[in-house]
Amino acid sequence: SLIHVLAGFDYLLRSGAQHNVRVVNCSFSANTVYDENDPVNIATKMLSDRGVTAVFSAGNTGPGDGSLNPYAAAPW
Repeated sequence: SLIHVLAGFDYLLRSGAQHNVRVVNCSFSANTVYDENDPVNIATKMLSDRGVTAVFSAGNTGPGDGSLNPYAAAPW
C-alpha cells in the first residue's frame, strides 16, 4: 500500500546517507496521473535533493498512450 511505500521513503530520508544509498528502485505501478504534490513525488524530490535517484518501472498496462507509470514523469 501507499503507506508502506511512504514509510520506506521516510526510512531512506532518515537513514539512507549512513548506508550510502544512491538509487531506490520503485517497481510498483499507480493508477493515477502525474501530480507534483502527490506524496510519492514529494518524497522522491526530497530524496533527489539529497543525491538519491528514484527509478520507476514503466508500467504494466500496455504500450498505449498514458500507460507509463505517472511517477516516472517527475523531472528529478
